[in-house]
Amino acid sequence: MDYLSAFLLGALQGLTEFLPVSSSGHLVIGHHLLGLANNLTFDIAVHLGTLLAILIAMRREVGIILQGLTTSKSAEASAGRRLMLMVVIGTIPAAVIGLLLKDAISALFETLICTGLMLVVTGTLLFVAERLSGGQRMLNSISVTDALLIGVAQAFALMPGLSRSGTTLSSGLLRGLEKETAARYAFLLAIPAIAGAAVLELPVILTGEIGMPLSVLLFGVVISAITGYLAIRLLLHLVQRGRLIFFSYYTWLVGLFTIIYSLLNM
Repeated sequence: MDYLSAFLLGALQGLTEFLPVSSSGHLVIGHHLLGLANNLTFDIAVHLGTLLAILIAMRREVGIILQGLTTSKSAEASAGRRLMLMVVIGTIPAAVIGLLLKDAISALFETLICTGLMLVVTGTLLFVAERLSGGQRMLNSISVTDALLIGVAQAFALMPGLSRSGTTLSSGLLRGLEKETAARYAFLLAIPAIAGAAVLELPVILTGEIGMPLSVLLFGVVISAITGYLAIRLLLHLVQRGRLIFFSYYTWLVGLFTIIYSLLNM
């Protein structure tokens, strides 16, 4: 992989990780269109760039959670502990399924038609959630049931083409969360999900089996961090204005294109 490919795939990861259009699906498509073999280590590395983007963009919520790690009995610390618990609960389904089905999920990344089908599903979820949204519940009202159901949705998003931010955001809206709140909780759930995936691949990265120069890998990480931060700000802006429907049209279009492209090249 060269710097241009790293730039394109890093930017693709940063933009699509947080915009509800499926980063994994777009990376699969990008690898196919660029004629590159799927490199799981590169994919995980650029995910670390997006992790940095979340920590910066969600620094207020992350700060609240960090207060919860203290022994303070203040209202802020209590709120932090509760929010941290809801993030942990929401992470459990994806963690369990990810560990049990890691190899099967990795195999799906080679199946372009599956990616296309899941992109269509993503668009449908966003369409339904946008139409039925209107709740006003805030972060402090998220219940254990909410966290588990949204977490299950995130677990399904381990399949390429099914957007993690799209499924968690849609689930939050359908559970009656206020639009920006649903988006922010979806971003918080991405922190342990991305970090966990990186930890699983850490032995490969440390042994140097990355299939490209380290400088190219780091360049992709920086690009994904910058574009990821911009994507978060953009999504929060669009969610507040009820514009999720645009992403439905986009994922339907890309999904259908991918299915047709896959069938023509079978």
